[in-house]
Amino acid sequence: MKRLACLLVLAVLGCAAQKPRAAEAPKAAVFDPCADRLQEICGIILQYYVDNHQLPADMEQLQAIAIQQHEPGNLFVCPISHLRYVYNASGIPLYSVDPPAKLVMYDAQAVHNGRRWGIAITPAMSGRPVICRVVSVPGNMNLATTQP
Repeated sequence: MKRLACLLVLAVLGCAAQKPRAAEAPKAAVFDPCADRLQEICGIILQYYVDNHQLPADMEQLQAIAIQQHEPGNLFVCPISHLRYVYNASGIPLYSVDPPAKLVMYDAQAVHNGRRWGIAITPAMSGRPVICRVVSVPGNMNLATTQP
């Protein structure tokens, strides 16, 4: 009986002494600087919408708000490609997201594992507020013919 108790104590101490494996990082801990920037821009777009009841007509209107909020000057540039994001106030329909939305801002090049990060807007309707979110779209999506 004494031997069983000693083995049980050693087993418990051995389990407590094991270190967690570093390779098992939670998926939520993954950070993408481009998606993070676009999330910041979502806040600026929503602020503009609250103040003006419409989306900004162009990137310059967004940049004016960013300057007022003391955002960094490179906020509208992808940190990977170093290219300015493309803004299209009319938006490109995205039927693959729920609820359907329009892509209003996106990476100039598909530099994120063959995909682009972008901002999708779902307009306010039926008592539901405007939804502004960061989405990943296929890099081969034809955006050239739909730009203003």
